[in-house]
Amino acid sequence: MQEADRVHSTPPTNTPVDTTRRRFITIAAGASIVSVGSLVAAAATPNATPEVSSAPVDPIYAAIEAHRTAYATMQAVFAEHRRAHELADAQVGPDHLDIPSMVDPGSTVKASHLVDIERAIPRRQYPDLFSHHKRLLDERREAHAAIVESLIGGDEDELTDEPCYDELDTRDAFSETVPTTIPGLLAMIVYAGEITKRDPEVFADSNCSLIETLTTAAKAIAQVQS
Repeated sequence: MQEADRVHSTPPTNTPVDTTRRRFITIAAGASIVSVGSLVAAAATPNATPEVSSAPVDPIYAAIEAHRTAYATMQAVFAEHRRAHELADAQVGPDHLDIPSMVDPGSTVKASHLVDIERAIPRRQYPDLFSHHKRLLDERREAHAAIVESLIGGDEDELTDEPCYDELDTRDAFSETVPTTIPGLLAMIVYAGEITKRDPEVFADSNCSLIETLTTAAKAIAQVQS
């Protein structure tokens, strides 16, 4: 499960990015001139819209709200799964074993997979002991998974895939949405800062279009204002 980056603590940073995704919002024909007070309010409140009744609504606000909603939904799913894991831990123990190491006597290895057991107990040297701990780990993981799945109502990976990909898709859409107003541009910068505060590497991918989008918006707005 990711969450963070699956349980997804955050969606995984190595998730392939669709570099062919077409920018779904294009630059609108014009941008409004607003007061300094309006700029500050718009940056502080991304859902606010410029106070010009005849101007079209800046598309960046919808993009921000879509990602905010998707992120909240993903975190709610993660929270439910964490609670399920905590209950399973209390009933059968965690889904790993702490195995005394035969390679480094006096130390232990946290084993969640066969490769971890191999690090603690080389199979060729200790075949019976390796098999013993493999059986214990399999039993522990099966019991743990059964409790978790009974509490969340299904397979954990399947249940986390959709909210994680929704968060990723709406984040990409946010990065590709070109603001059409100065308040919208400020709102995008502020919200990008919020996302980066949670995960400093979230926009670090070479395919991320955030900087290009901000540059495009700034040039277009400056041209209209000049």
